[in-house]
Amino acid sequence: YSHLKALLAQKSTSPSEIAAQLSLPHPRLGGTVLHVAAWKAPIELAVMMIQLMPRDSREMSVLQSIRDGEGNTPLHLCCGNLDCCRMDTAGEGKEEQREVDYLGVLKEIVRSAPSKAWTVQNSEGDTPLHMLVSSPLCTADWRAGSASSASSKDGAKAKLASEAIHLALSTLDGIEACSARERTGATPLHIALASGAHDCVIESLLAAQPSAARIEDGRGMLPLHWAAAFGRASYPVVKKILEEHPLGLTSPTVDGDIPLHLAVSNAMMEDESGGGRSESDMSSSSVSKVDKNRLKLVELLMHDHNSRKGSSTRDAKSDSTSPILTTNREKLTPLHCCALFDAPPQISKLLMKHP
Repeated sequence: YSHLKALLAQKSTSPSEIAAQLSLPHPRLGGTVLHVAAWKAPIELAVMMIQLMPRDSREMSVLQSIRDGEGNTPLHLCCGNLDCCRMDTAGEGKEEQREVDYLGVLKEIVRSAPSKAWTVQNSEGDTPLHMLVSSPLCTADWRAGSASSASSKDGAKAKLASEAIHLALSTLDGIEACSARERTGATPLHIALASGAHDCVIESLLAAQPSAARIEDGRGMLPLHWAAAFGRASYPVVKKILEEHPLGLTSPTVDGDIPLHLAVSNAMMEDESGGGRSESDMSSSSVSKVDKNRLKLVELLMHDHNSRKGSSTRDAKSDSTSPILTTNREKLTPLHCCALFDAPPQISKLLMKHP
């Protein structure tokens, strides 16, 4: 890398000349050298290339504002591809064996990023924050079950993810990006819930912009609907979202579905390895189980919070707004959906036990 730096120095004697080298376009993708370095280059090399130019120089600001063929800035690509496993300094494709700052490139880009960098939207409407919360670094391996090795790895990733999200939300435009909507109307909070982001990522988004819990996507789906449909967010996180917007419990989508409809319709059995059951497994013995987290989510979403605990009677008004009795556009209650979408029997029993 020192040799590459020396070669660039021979050709470049000013920020504008260095910028000319780093802004050379990709022949097919339209991005610059900096775009490629931001997500593909070994961390040490990418950091060195960014540090070639003064952080506050006009040239660096312009360079970071250039978009590739899909409207992405270098910050978009860096955020979307963050992981805790990049090429080592030898460039041989091995995992890094020594201590490395996996957020090094992100830190360097953020330090020299132009104003409003976090609110820039690409051709799909995604901001860098949308891409950050769905990156490999910020998402848990929700398919891995409870294996100790997976848990240990996720713990290390969660710590880095927390640092990354706080880096994004430490700026005013980062906080503003929390309410930005991509092409389908989804905010970063919607995307984080769908992607299985770490709890710390979702909690940070909520803390920075609580009103995001009340933003609907293009189909009238709140973050609570997404959490119910995908079932990847933990019970404590979904509870916080519900506390932030209690009315979301019975808020209908354009199809009339409330979160409980989506939670039971997307429930499935899974085998001991954490994967979903295939059709041939349905007749096999009891190696399958219900996702315990989803079972807890269904229990959270089915309760009629208008009724008082211990009350023996409920008036008609409270019945009409009870989640378990709410019908969608096709006049189906959540229990209908259990039968229609072959929900695990534990969930059907749970709904039928509701007083």
